[in-house]
Amino acid sequence: MKEPAPINELLETRFSGARVPLSIQESWKRCLASGLKPNSRPELQVLPQTRISDITERESLLVRIARAELEHLFAQIAGTSFMVAFADRNGVVLDRILESGLQGSDAAQSVVVGSRWLEHQRGTNALGLALIEEKPVAVSAGEHFYASMGHLSCFAAPVRNPFGRAVGAIDATTDLRVRPAHTLALINLSAQHIEERLFLAHFADELIVAGHARAEYLDTGSAGLLAVDETGWIVGANETAKAMLSNLLNRLPAPLERVFDSRYETLVERLSRQTIVSVCDRLGSMMHIKIRQLGQRTKPEFVAVQLPRPQAKPAAPAAPAEPEFICQDPTLLSCRARLAEAIAAGAWVCIGGLPGAGKQSLLEAVATEHAFTWSQIGHTADRHSAAPEPDALLVPESFFLEEEADTIQTFLEKMRARPTALIVLRNQGNGDEPPPRRGWFSQFLRIQIPPLQERQDFEKILLAQLRAIHPKLTLHRDAIRFLETAYLPRQIDDLALVLRCAAGQSETRCIGLETIESAHKLVICEEGAPCSACAGFPLRTRQCLAIKRAWKQLDGNVSAVARRLKISRTTIYAHLKT
Repeated sequence: MKEPAPINELLETRFSGARVPLSIQESWKRCLASGLKPNSRPELQVLPQTRISDITERESLLVRIARAELEHLFAQIAGTSFMVAFADRNGVVLDRILESGLQGSDAAQSVVVGSRWLEHQRGTNALGLALIEEKPVAVSAGEHFYASMGHLSCFAAPVRNPFGRAVGAIDATTDLRVRPAHTLALINLSAQHIEERLFLAHFADELIVAGHARAEYLDTGSAGLLAVDETGWIVGANETAKAMLSNLLNRLPAPLERVFDSRYETLVERLSRQTIVSVCDRLGSMMHIKIRQLGQRTKPEFVAVQLPRPQAKPAAPAAPAEPEFICQDPTLLSCRARLAEAIAAGAWVCIGGLPGAGKQSLLEAVATEHAFTWSQIGHTADRHSAAPEPDALLVPESFFLEEEADTIQTFLEKMRARPTALIVLRNQGNGDEPPPRRGWFSQFLRIQIPPLQERQDFEKILLAQLRAIHPKLTLHRDAIRFLETAYLPRQIDDLALVLRCAAGQSETRCIGLETIESAHKLVICEEGAPCSACAGFPLRTRQCLAIKRAWKQLDGNVSAVARRLKISRTTIYAHLKT
């Protein structure tokens, strides 16, 4: 097999010494590294209609906003033999508009809905390059990697979400050999319009103000946008605003008074009387500001003179609501269905999982859904009473670990003659070896609850717990990502404790990463995490943490720890080395 020609030789052959933009040269190098051949014809890869429908449904807001902007852009360039298209962040074309005269053209047959335009699939092209470079690009004629696309000229610009991440790209393609200046400017302006509408939609609940150094630019795409919540914190800023305010918006959310030399209520009071006001940022630069959008949470009196000073800490409700039971994870849904079938059949079931993973909550949800009755030994259950027999009897795990074998055997023999289901909630870690007494569980159907942070509905559980603590609080995305991997030995119970602590510490309605990390350290890590050999095993974790607590209390005296806990120093060193 012949090796691909060096990049310099290819460029010389195609452009005969003419200057080639550096971005095009780098793109060609990546194409060669991906095994693409410039003189072959690219394969047209089109997703099936079901996949396209799934993507457009998932990105419905983005697609709807992009469609409106495509229509506006097409009206501006109508009659110039262009077609316009929008692709998602994976380079899949989700929508396009073209003139009737272009229906049979190569451009129309290539840029179809569902076609994929990432660089490693279709070579150097404007859509794929804009997503890589994350800036407006033009790929004219022979700059396309594939020679068969050399008669096309394409212009594209990335579209970013309110957090600065590229979520798609808008493109204009023609069969004509045109230069990029005017068309590329229109494409970039259209991308900015989409970004602005995404920003306004995402922060629909907040007050959004536009800012610029020149007042006449406040109603243009050049204005910076800031989203401010009702407590006076800036919770969002577009890329233009971040550039204007230099390093003042490196971390969001941020109190408005940290960015500008004006108090929140003073600024709003001025905006209630004037359309445009002038303020100075903390670096001394002047900025003109006007209201772009009143949020849905905004009360009618928001722009009146009287406004309360935001509280430093949100007041937690006196009696937190009970968090709703979330069950949208496929594995947990399967467990729920199996448990319902087992109770209906009067089977014996052992529900296993980490402490606090939601075993009893699952049982209660199934009982409520199917109108099962259940009771618990040692609490509401009385096996000698005349009360109706429950559909399920909850037996504590301790009963099988602490009672004598004869007592357990007698109880099980009596239960075999009854239609009542037996339910045991077993606390265990991944791979725990059962003690000898746990041999009783071999007679039970096993249902294993997945660990909290492996569930696909973890974020929904997180937000439900937070709503139960304080319905007006939210979590920053970075805080959510931290909790997805944080050490939570008692699962949902520890999660609730961390959130409650963070709610008390937070000075804004949106709990940030630093607050969550501080709360986690206070609640979970005060005694340190278990060593890697013990993490995930409840019994080993308890022993490991007991060793670390004693070691701290005795000022690191290993011999004293060994005497207190009656274990060898070798065991202590094994737990302390990590």
